Amino acid sequence: MPVFWGIVPAERPVRRDTLVRMQQNLPPHTWRRPDRPLVRAGVTGRGNDLLVLAWTAQMLSMERAAGVRFLQRAGVQRGHRVANTLPGALATPGSLLLGDVVEDIGALDIPLGAITSAQAAATAWELLRLVEPRVLVLETTSAATFFAAMPCQREWFLDTVVWLHREPPDTWPTLPENVRAKQTMHWLTVPEVQCFFAYSCDGGHFHVDECLGVRVVASAGSTDTASGLLEVAWDDPEQGTLSYLLPWAIKRDSQICPLTGQQAICLLESPPLCAAPS
Repeated sequence: MPVFWGIVPAERPVRRDTLVRMQQNLPPHTWRRPDRPLVRAGVTGRGNDLLVLAWTAQMLSMERAAGVRFLQRAGVQRGHRVANTLPGALATPGSLLLGDVVEDIGALDIPLGAITSAQAAATAWELLRLVEPRVLVLETTSAATFFAAMPCQREWFLDTVVWLHREPPDTWPTLPENVRAKQTMHWLTVPEVQCFFAYSCDGGHFHVDECLGVRVVASAGSTDTASGLLEVAWDDPEQGTLSYLLPWAIKRDSQICPLTGQQAICLLESPPLCAAPS
């Protein structure tokens, strides 16, 4: 199992709102315990939507391996400087997990801190000026504040910019004119299953990490034959086959990316990725 849920609903596929509701209504001492010790906790959402997640060492190693595959696709190599604006503490995914992955590759992890204010953004840019990273991983929701504090008197050159999306966006983010990147990648995260869930390729397609099985299924009560929701399935040694349903509108007819030769997923509620400037 990619991640540990303290409570496993009987329904298949599992939905996030069910996990949240069960965690809120059942006391922690009634939650199940894995065969192996849990070594890390994390959270997604906030307020009444907060969901607690956890990992055993084996699960965490799977997450890190998926992250290594992702960052290597982004061109990260040993010795590279990799900066990020992801939140810390229990935020999932956050700078802690990303730092683990960067360390596994042998690159230099540069956490700039969460961009929660103009002052935090200005401090991040001062650090960027000193270290000049080759790769920049951006929390999409705070990117506007981050770039508003950018020194305008110089140009910035990067090998790769990675945009982290916690849900499919209505529009794809763009870089300011004085920030140049050889490559732009988009990272879709589903921490309830796997933090490094899907990635974009240069061909303008999204691909789910190869250790996960996915299929497009019909929405309950829907007669739409052209689209559906994305169901993820995997085998858990304790629970057997588990599946999780994502509330993302996906085109039913899967396509093979000519660039990678792999199956691609088409997000219907986001504009075509190939139309997004880098």
